[in-house]
Amino acid sequence: MRGLARFAEIFGTTLVAEGIETEAELRVVHDLGLTLGQGWCLGRPEPLPSADILPAARRVIASAEIAVLPQSARVGGSDVTVERLSKWVEPQPSSLTVEALAKLFAADDLLKAVALVDSGRPVGLVNRQTFMDRYTKPYFKELYGRQSCRPFANEEPLILDKHASIDAMTEVLTSPDQRYFSDGFIVTENGRYAGLGNGQQLVRLVTEVRIEAARRANPLTLLPGNIPLSEHIRRLLDARRGFVACYADMNDFKPFNDHYGYWLGDEMIRLAARTLISNCDPRRDFVGHVGGDDFVVLFQSEDWERRCRQILDTFRQHARGLYDAPALERGGIEAEDRHGVVRFFPFPTLALGVIVIEPGEFERPDAVASAAAAVKHKAKMAHSGLVIERRVSAI
Repeated sequence: MRGLARFAEIFGTTLVAEGIETEAELRVVHDLGLTLGQGWCLGRPEPLPSADILPAARRVIASAEIAVLPQSARVGGSDVTVERLSKWVEPQPSSLTVEALAKLFAADDLLKAVALVDSGRPVGLVNRQTFMDRYTKPYFKELYGRQSCRPFANEEPLILDKHASIDAMTEVLTSPDQRYFSDGFIVTENGRYAGLGNGQQLVRLVTEVRIEAARRANPLTLLPGNIPLSEHIRRLLDARRGFVACYADMNDFKPFNDHYGYWLGDEMIRLAARTLISNCDPRRDFVGHVGGDDFVVLFQSEDWERRCRQILDTFRQHARGLYDAPALERGGIEAEDRHGVVRFFPFPTLALGVIVIEPGEFERPDAVASAAAAVKHKAKMAHSGLVIERRVSAI
């Protein structure tokens, strides 16, 4: 929509948003700066044209509220496929002799592997280092030089279709068979040979995509990350819209994570995410996951304080459900603190640092996040759960 609006502005054309049927759709269209629209939210079919739009639509247009734009639930990298890693390396028939293969490797120092292909379909992969280690052994050339090289190939190499997604590549990284890292892998298209891939490049690509994706959506909770969060703060500031920034963090999460392991630790983080989402208005309040057990909520709801207290109560009630029976009886666990000292830790709670942002009070998104984080630190230090700052100068 933004791209269409810029296109229309450049060419001096008139852009009309059609099919606006709900207040949420009208809020987004209005927030994007489109001035003309059509749809049942604006007016119903009548025998004669109406002189005014419907009251609900008039309220949306008059409001300074910023729309919470939908975020993709997908982690990212959907446009990244194995084809990006594929390099054409001339395949060889499985009947190629050991001596002929040795000459191929000797003629090209950059040739790291060779695919064996029969009738267009891969049947094996020969790694240069593994093959040459055998070839240089005494009497190997004399015994096997004129025989097929297929017995010295990996006949079950990693094979990936050129259209395989980043998810398929990630599964490879976590699989028990890690030979792809040294041998590389074969790329196919509809089962036919299409090239070779490098294991190191595979690791690098998946890592880069995941890092970039984590900036836009946290892979654990699928909530928006730092970039969408900053974009939404910027839109609020540009509209000179008052809002409330809430920074949420868990108290005593590390001992729980160390004691019960990462699987239950991740479940505790997902519980925090669900608690925040369920107590926010998706039309007005933006929930972001900035990393670890840190979350940020940007409230436009008028009853934000009630929602914050409900978040604290809900999380406190459900967090204990992740503990075992002995810990429930004792009211917590014994674990090492950050200084390596074993001591007793109660059930985790949330610390909420809340700052009320007045129109024109800030100019930069990072300043808003820093101010909220400072208030959150006060909440953690006081272990009081909720600290609200209404005057930024007091921070």
